[in-house]
Amino acid sequence: MIHVVEGDPRVPSPQSVELHMGLKKLGVETELFMYPGQSHGIPDARNQLVKSMSEMAWMDYYVRGLGQKFAWQDVLRTLEAAPVRPALTPE
Repeated sequence: MIHVVEGDPRVPSPQSVELHMGLKKLGVETELFMYPGQSHGIPDARNQLVKSMSEMAWMDYYVRGLGQKFAWQDVLRTLEAAPVRPALTPE
């Protein structure tokens, strides 16, 4: 599982794409998640949720032998179930 920010100044995304393609060519199950942005790290809360849920699903499936592979439907259900908080407005 490879996570990379598209414009990361420290870890160029083409290297992550090459790693992903090389692993696939060798027959290794691999997943590549590329997030928008220009930072080293994932600042957006929704993308952090995607990263966390995909890593947890990956560990459950490949390491613990439980559950199923990552599914976007799980993320969408989590987002739909989250309570909507009113935006904070300065007084």
